[in-house]
Amino acid sequence: MEVKVKVKHAMLKRDSIIIKKYLKTKIKTLLRDQKLS
Repeated sequence: MEVKVKVKHAMLKRDSIIIKKYLKTKIKTLLRDQKLS
């Protein structure tokens, strides 16, 4: 039971890191597009 919870937390942590990275790159590309236009 405890192990499952730990795994779940690890997965959530990993997902949040991936989402943050994705958002960062998304914002960068949006800013770059604005500068070009």
